Amino acid sequence: MNNFRVDFSSFMHIENDYIDKDCIIDGINYFDVKIYSISKQNNIKLVHEKNSQGLSHRIQSFEELIYKRPIFHLYLNFKTWVEPYFYRFFIPYHIEIFYNNKLEYSYSLDCRHKLILFNLQPKDQRELYTWMNAIDIFKKNMNCDIAVRNDIVHSTSEFDDIADVKYRSSDEANRHYLKLDIGRYYIPNSNVADPYYHPDGLKDKNSLEIINDILYFSSDLFKKDL
Repeated sequence: MNNFRVDFSSFMHIENDYIDKDCIIDGINYFDVKIYSISKQNNIKLVHEKNSQGLSHRIQSFEELIYKRPIFHLYLNFKTWVEPYFYRFFIPYHIEIFYNNKLEYSYSLDCRHKLILFNLQPKDQRELYTWMNAIDIFKKNMNCDIAVRNDIVHSTSEFDDIADVKYRSSDEANRHYLKLDIGRYYIPNSNVADPYYHPDGLKDKNSLEIINDILYFSSDLFKKDL
């Protein structure tokens, strides 16, 4: 009864552009959308076994546990769209959409083998180097391809081992799966840090802490000791 689409190329965008009227139950004309943040953790499991000599061995095996933390809940009317979440830092989203308490659709943000766009606005070249090193770690951890929109990166081959696609700052980009903006962002017409980019502010932050706001603030998927 649905044709859902989830898009992260600008912000989180969820839409449903089709509805089979014959499937409507009790006049319910909306979907129940639940959005989670996913955390992964390795769990050590101890197993006891005996060999042919009757000796007991303790074996450690690792199981990956996945935890879902609710972060947002909304209703999506039929044949409409919504951009429900305003945070601009990386969140490992998982989305579940229900109709009449029945799961109709689920989707997890998955960067593997996809193109991730970084819009970089560093204060100087030294900061750019710091950010590109952090992006290199992100690339390896996520097993993804990287696009960078920045004039310096575009003009040099120095970062070609990190940036698979390069754009000038003025170029349009439309082939990416997820967009992340790195810079210092403020609430318009003020000197107050925009909490959607910097949840704990900007005071006294160095270059690494600035990109850490976007890449790692809400996630325990990555080590923070860059």
